[in-house]
Amino acid sequence: MPPETREDPLGRNRDLQERLDAAEETLHALRSGEVDAVVVSGPDGDRVYALKGADEAYRVMVESMAEGALTLTRDGLILFSNGQFASIVGIPLERVIGSSMHDFIAAEDAPLLRALLSGRVRTQAEVRLKRGSAVLVPALLSANTLFLEVTECVCLVVTDLSDLRRAEEELSRSRQMLQLVLDTIPLGVFWKDRDGRYLGCNLRFLADSGFSAHDEIAGRGDSEMPWKEQAEHFREDDRRIMETGQPQIGHEGLVVGTDGVRRWLRSNKVPLPGSAGGVIGVLGTHEDITESKRAAEKLQRYSAQLAVTNEDLKRFTQIVSHDLRAPLVNLQGFSTELRHSIDTLRKPGEALLANLAEPERGAVAQALQATIPEALGFIEDAVTRMDHLTGALLRLSRAGQRVFRMEELDASALLQETLRTLGHQIRSGNVAIETGPLPRITSDRDAIEQIFGNLLDNAIKYLDPQRPGHIEVAAEETADAIVFRVRDNGRGIAEDDMDKIFQPFRRAGPQDLPGEGMGLAFVRMLLHRLGGRIECHSELGVGTTFGFTLPKVG
Repeated sequence: MPPETREDPLGRNRDLQERLDAAEETLHALRSGEVDAVVVSGPDGDRVYALKGADEAYRVMVESMAEGALTLTRDGLILFSNGQFASIVGIPLERVIGSSMHDFIAAEDAPLLRALLSGRVRTQAEVRLKRGSAVLVPALLSANTLFLEVTECVCLVVTDLSDLRRAEEELSRSRQMLQLVLDTIPLGVFWKDRDGRYLGCNLRFLADSGFSAHDEIAGRGDSEMPWKEQAEHFREDDRRIMETGQPQIGHEGLVVGTDGVRRWLRSNKVPLPGSAGGVIGVLGTHEDITESKRAAEKLQRYSAQLAVTNEDLKRFTQIVSHDLRAPLVNLQGFSTELRHSIDTLRKPGEALLANLAEPERGAVAQALQATIPEALGFIEDAVTRMDHLTGALLRLSRAGQRVFRMEELDASALLQETLRTLGHQIRSGNVAIETGPLPRITSDRDAIEQIFGNLLDNAIKYLDPQRPGHIEVAAEETADAIVFRVRDNGRGIAEDDMDKIFQPFRRAGPQDLPGEGMGLAFVRMLLHRLGGRIECHSELGVGTTFGFTLPKVG
């Protein structure tokens, strides 16, 4: 715990003792006849009492005290008591006077009372007073010798310590709770005095320092810690922080642990203020970041390798797409020439066929009129599909390299623009579109339009023709993101096909509609680059919901 000012062992008695001293001086002056009046301060202001004698002066003084006051014989007989003492022990005042003080003291504390009553010098003792049959009240007894006429008596001042003890217990509980909190947090916490000596710490700091108990570290300086080689450096940091009042935040450095292993620590230090003002030391935290440092170094290496791999992949994609297109163009050109050649041979071929005998005539006719044209058709279709796939691959590669332009956008306006471009499909399919309120976002306009376009185009394309189509677009905001949902009542996706839908060139369900299988892969790539993500929930024959998330920016 942070250091605090400590008083005498009995706690907060200095003010009480000063008041006792003042009371004794006043009483001496009264008895000697030096004054003929006394001023008593109360809640309604100061009052002046004219004195008719020492007894009246004594009563005026003690009745105004916040503490209990008694006059006793040496054997404990109570000759006089003020009302405050009667209130402390919980009985009427008239029953107090004439009783023995021993009747109000717990049996275990009786020797302390006897020592006070028998002594001839002022002294104090902490005892327990009886209140009723079961309650014991902690109290401080302060005794002075007093002469009434010629009789030697004891003036006893009784201070009720109940509130003080409750406050101390509450303070103790608070300290225990604070220590529990400190011991629970995953940071090392410590505090030092102005001379750089450790005053306290939490369990994490103890473990990092190689100690097992708080008293093992108390009073040590950094020169007596495992990191003694850096002691002077730490001491200079502490001096600067205390002198300037400026904290030191996020400082990283290497230290040597008790096992001789060098570790990275991230530390924070702030000036430790005293209860009376000024700076009395330094409060700090530290965190072992060795593993995160190593992970960051590995990640940096991996990032560099990944960047090289990505560049290689981009070049590979471009080269493959380019190199594939060249033979495709040749295939397309030669297949066109073959079709023209077949058309050229068709009429002369009919005359030649007439000169051929069966079965040669039938075989040649089948080849010229059916087999070759059908084969050319398959070749042309394959060439067209390959051309589309290489084009899609190039578009995906270029999209991965495109620089985004982030701006504030109205998502509702972007959605309506997308729906206008799909107007023909929506009207021809008699599709009902339901849109909820969409928030303003900060993102790339083209990317968001492409995401909306692909998801809505898919939803329209795969509606179930056996029932009216319905598509719903909605959004909701969370603390750090915006979640969009595109829900349809279309065909749905079988559970076995769910792992295919975001993969390039993979399509789920019956292949009865045109497509390249690149739309959802394209959407996922765009969202990944925007810092978002996409997921799909679907039930075959019921419908599909795509949900995508965009991070809040700013």
